[in-house]
Amino acid sequence: MMTLKSILRLPVLACLLGAPTAEAAISFSATLSDVDYSFTDFGYTDSSVSISSPSIPFIYDFSTVGDETLNVSVNAPAGYQFEVTAPSSGFQNVQMQFEYRFGSSIHGAGSLSESGPLVFAGGAGDLPLGYFGNVRGTGPDDGDLFRITSDVITLNPGDSFTFESLEFSVDIPSSYQTFFNADGIASLTGNAVGPSGLSDPGQWIRVVAVPEPSVTSLMLSSVVILLGRRSRR
Repeated sequence: MMTLKSILRLPVLACLLGAPTAEAAISFSATLSDVDYSFTDFGYTDSSVSISSPSIPFIYDFSTVGDETLNVSVNAPAGYQFEVTAPSSGFQNVQMQFEYRFGSSIHGAGSLSESGPLVFAGGAGDLPLGYFGNVRGTGPDDGDLFRITSDVITLNPGDSFTFESLEFSVDIPSSYQTFFNADGIASLTGNAVGPSGLSDPGQWIRVVAVPEPSVTSLMLSSVVILLGRRSRR
């Protein structure tokens, strides 16, 4: 298990807040920093990476509000970004997914509502488009079980992109009346599968520092500013 905690030592923002009024909005934000990677070859190759959060409390009573919007944000630590380089060279079924859940099962769960598209905020490169997030939750008789997840995002081998956060919103109807009080873990996972004998691609989803502006870009910015001042004279 690799971790960025020792070098980051940053507080995790993870909260769900809501006022007991109709058409309220609640927000979920998770910061991911704990990294785990594995590579196996047992008749086929499997490259798996997971970046997760520490334990996050989820305490909310949906019966106290009417129709409401749940805003979800999954973030890299401040000053960092997620870097994805999908394995190539024979790998197939390259996928990634975000998930937050607690409880051992989601039996009896149903999709609570239609959800908004995934937004890769601060993103650049071969960003996957057209994917959605969703929320699933159990009824009162099924216990404290709740799950926020994204569609399974299919990547093309060799795709490369960065992003600082993954965001989406979902509307929760007033008919959903469950009270939750439990902890969970948020994670961003990637999985690539291929035939036996492929080389280990290494950790292909990483948390990396946001690069500082290059000297060249700073010089160009200075030239533009100087030219603008001269043109106004």
